[in-house]
Amino acid sequence: MQAAFTRNRFLYVMSGAAAALGMSPRVEAAGVSARLSSSSALEQLLDGNHRYRTGRPIHTEHTARREETAGSQQPFAIVLSCSDSRVPPEFVFDQGIGDLFVVRVAGNVATDVGIGSVEYAVSHFGSALLVILGHTKCGAVSATVDALANGGTVPGQIAAIVDQIAPAARASAHERGDKYLNATKANARAVASKLKGTQPIIAPAVAAKKLEVVPMLYALDSGEVTRL
Repeated sequence: MQAAFTRNRFLYVMSGAAAALGMSPRVEAAGVSARLSSSSALEQLLDGNHRYRTGRPIHTEHTARREETAGSQQPFAIVLSCSDSRVPPEFVFDQGIGDLFVVRVAGNVATDVGIGSVEYAVSHFGSALLVILGHTKCGAVSATVDALANGGTVPGQIAAIVDQIAPAARASAHERGDKYLNATKANARAVASKLKGTQPIIAPAVAAKKLEVVPMLYALDSGEVTRL
């Protein structure tokens, strides 16, 4: 992209292309992110996931975006996801630099530091959507399920992650089907429920309908993200 081809011009062109493809483009003006509703933000993420899955990403010009956002940021969504190297939220949702405020920790658990990071985003950026992104074949979840089944232990601070996931793994143990997948889904839902009730920042934002918390699942094999 040539220097004269500004991001606003790029967005204008891409919005036309998106409309032609039946997508819902993000609306921006003067280089400042428009405040999106939670439903619009979720639609944008799902549209981006479709582009990612079908090999049609539009967020490929990172240098210009990096320069534009160097002074400030206005992410339209917050994503708490697993640290797994195969699940980069920006790629999964085909979003650019500055679009997502991402918190990553193994098992997408809600630690104190992670919650504080989410609270910061909610209070400073007013993002209307918080996604809890679990994924298939999650090592942290599998380790938890196996430890509970075998009565074993895990080394070091990995145990702290297992302790966070264990309640969801126990709750889903009676369900039919893949025990690891069931636990993964239950864990994402449990983290979402925990965050919805977290005081003093997240719960009031949810109650005021300024923030929606959505658990989702990413399938490693297909690349598809679905709402739980």
